[in-house]
Amino acid sequence: MGVKERRAREKEQLRQQILSAARELFVTEGYEHVSMRKSADKIEYSPTTIYL
Repeated sequence: MGVKERRAREKEQLRQQILSAARELFVTEGYEHVSMRKSADKIEYSPTTIYL
């Protein structure tokens, strides 16, 4: 397995983490109270990472 495949797999895993965190926050706090920063904090990444 090459570097390209590993990066693609890691990117997809991060995407799934972000979506899961957002879903959980939507359920617990309501849509109006969810932000990129809260989602990033939940997965322990910087908000900039989510935008990338």
